[in-house]
Amino acid sequence: MYCPFCGSGINPETTFCSSCGKNITFLRDVQKPSTSQAKAVRNTFPDH
Repeated sequence: MYCPFCGSGINPETTFCSSCGKNITFLRDVQKPSTSQAKAVRNTFPDH
């Protein structure tokens, strides 16, 4: 997972980014897609 403000790698369990200090608790509210949802999205793009 990456900080949306500075792009640094972050632990999703933390409250603030250790690089830029921004509050990242709102990221916990974002629902992660399930594996089947991710596969469905991947299958919509052709392999080249």
